[in-house]
Amino acid sequence: MVNSTFSHSSNEMKKLPVNSEIPDITLIESDPPQSLHPLVTDHLLLMLISTSCEICADALEALDEYTGHYPTLNVVILIDSTEENIQVIKQAFEGRARVFKYSIQDMVKHLQSNSVPWGYAVDASRRIVSSQNIGSHQLLRETCQPILPCFNGVHES
Repeated sequence: MVNSTFSHSSNEMKKLPVNSEIPDITLIESDPPQSLHPLVTDHLLLMLISTSCEICADALEALDEYTGHYPTLNVVILIDSTEENIQVIKQAFEGRARVFKYSIQDMVKHLQSNSVPWGYAVDASRRIVSSQNIGSHQLLRETCQPILPCFNGVHES
């Protein structure tokens, strides 16, 4: 059963607005804690995923293909899942994306995202330049378009 505050690919969603700063959320409770802002280089693709979402599997497949074409894409995946599934995804994206366990409740609370799969493209100043559902190859490309020069050098045609 899906939590009533969270939906899979809902069109009626609360989200962080484009041109706002991405919050510096804590990714790993440690001393000192690892947070999101230090992971932003000249760009970042932040993906919100859940393994209880069928469309999220499509988003991961699209990311797998996209990072094959663009290996310098800076990706962080926040995933709501079991530890076993997270380890499988970490292995699948080793060297291409950093993967962190992040609950649906924290996605809603800290990232104002009540829908998965969701992507935020972030620039060097930590500003959100694109924000949308990333459940297909086309939607992933659209989300990455504003940051494409950072990892490709030219715009896609």
